[in-house]
Amino acid sequence: MYRAFELLHHLGTEILDVDGSHETLNVWVVRKPNAATVLVTNHALPRHPIQTELLNLRITEARQPRVAYIERIDDDHANPRRLWKAMGEPQYLSPTQVEQLKVTSFLVKQLQPWRYEQQYIDLSFAMPPHAVAAITIECA
Repeated sequence: MYRAFELLHHLGTEILDVDGSHETLNVWVVRKPNAATVLVTNHALPRHPIQTELLNLRITEARQPRVAYIERIDDDHANPRRLWKAMGEPQYLSPTQVEQLKVTSFLVKQLQPWRYEQQYIDLSFAMPPHAVAAITIECA
């Protein structure tokens, strides 16, 4: 939960309109000077179907990006619980284990491929079940 708040802390202040809908995906685009962040969740209520979804996103009337990166919270990213389970779910942790779990919980910025043409930015990425992702697009 802490890392989700960390993602929210870096958002801008201007929420842009988003077209489209999906059963489990929710998308928000928030702009700040020289950047926009696309915040995506893939979530369903208990006992409701959910699967990995491929999201194809097009941002219109956009300036040419300088860089785009993605930060994720899912089973494979920012997930110290997975490491704790691999450790055998110890009730008491050593200082080394605490440090390992802390490092595993960090958000990691990974470059996100994009395509720019005629003021459109196109992005595609997969969203696993019960995941959160923030894609930040920085412009010059």
